[in-house]
Amino acid sequence: GGNAQAVAVCTHTWVGPASGLWTTAANWSPATVPGPGNVACVPTNKTAVLGTGAPNAGEEAIVDAVLGGGAIEVLRGSKLYVEGDPATEPSSITRLDLIGGTLGGSGQVTITGSMRFMNAGNPQGTSAQTTRALKRLPGSDPSDGVPNEFTKPPRLGRTIVAPGATMTIADDFASNSNPCQTGGNGVALRDGRVILNKGTVVIEPCAYVAADWGTSFTNQGTVEIQGSLGWFEGFLGTD
Repeated sequence: GGNAQAVAVCTHTWVGPASGLWTTAANWSPATVPGPGNVACVPTNKTAVLGTGAPNAGEEAIVDAVLGGGAIEVLRGSKLYVEGDPATEPSSITRLDLIGGTLGGSGQVTITGSMRFMNAGNPQGTSAQTTRALKRLPGSDPSDGVPNEFTKPPRLGRTIVAPGATMTIADDFASNSNPCQTGGNGVALRDGRVILNKGTVVIEPCAYVAADWGTSFTNQGTVEIQGSLGWFEGFLGTD
């Protein structure tokens, strides 16, 4: 019918171990690492890990969509950009964890199970969700930080927490004796990112969100703020 939801078609399917590196070609069928224009599918009980978590060792992946009943983990300093048009290539994944990593791009990603959104310590440890400015304009100066020197994305990137799913803004310093005084528990929304909650969002006691100008959060479900921090206005910036 006319209201049928578009479904992206897998171009690359995970055939690797229960947990393995996204960037290992042999973990995918066909045996190439998914890239721009591709749809990466991770089946149930499998986890594709982007990055190693080591300082200054982040990796970047750009795909049209991600799909599946499995999981994706984006570790410290690494970035997963989902760029497909939501009208034709919407993404849907059961579990997506940003452990010091970034989810970006102008696509739409629906979380059907859980998302853990957490800082992972410095350096390069701040997790973020963003709508990426795709590239700088020719001749622009990368050092001056002028936002309008970036090309504009075709749409704002969206993260949807589905009914029954949970996004947890996690306190990664929970084992410290005074976790709320250590700093570094914050995560960021940047560059127009849109969050639509139809499930549950939990902000743990010593965690918080810094939401830059132009980002938005729409709640159609439940928000549980467990501590005194919560949600703060950030600043206008670009990635």
